[in-house]
Amino acid sequence: MPVQPSEMGLCEVPYYKQVKDGNRHPYEEFFARNSKNPELALRDALEWWHEADFDHSFEERTIYEWSPRLRELLARDRILKLTEQEFVDAVSRVHAIRDHAIKQENEHLGLPDRPQAGDDKVEKFGEWLWRQRSREGRTVLELLNYVVWGNGSVSARLWNAIRSDDWAIPHIGLSSLGEIVGWARPDEFPPRNMRTSKGLRALGYNVRIGV
Repeated sequence: MPVQPSEMGLCEVPYYKQVKDGNRHPYEEFFARNSKNPELALRDALEWWHEADFDHSFEERTIYEWSPRLRELLARDRILKLTEQEFVDAVSRVHAIRDHAIKQENEHLGLPDRPQAGDDKVEKFGEWLWRQRSREGRTVLELLNYVVWGNGSVSARLWNAIRSDDWAIPHIGLSSLGEIVGWARPDEFPPRNMRTSKGLRALGYNVRIGV
């Protein structure tokens, strides 16, 4: 039974609640245990998910609200036409970008030197990212269009997007772009960021962590 995109999108919660141990991330230990039968580990994780007593509202929002909106904004005939406001709306729904934005210094985002709400930092980061260019002058919309809808393999496009002067833009890396591809084309590619990769590895799937 192949792993479905919806299942892969739910790998993060079991990982952080069942695998992560304080500051330890022992996913390789879980991989050694589950690699002989990852499908069984996946079924166990899904059963745990179904029965676990915790607030599912964030995950439900991701699946039922954010995912359709991202697919709409990142569509082939839409992505290069996004306004700044639409772009900020899109990236604010990408978990890897949100995590990265919240970790930025206030000064970098033009915010006062006092605690800021996470959503405010994400919005300011999106506005900053909108203005960035690659060394060869590519816009962030051109970068996203290339990664999501360009020619050649997705893996090659992702590599170029983070390594080449033509495409690479600071502060938008592999986790963010891998996740964006999945939200834009979920029937072909699952949303993949560092968290979901670690979750899949812990379930016994032989995936690489990072580049």
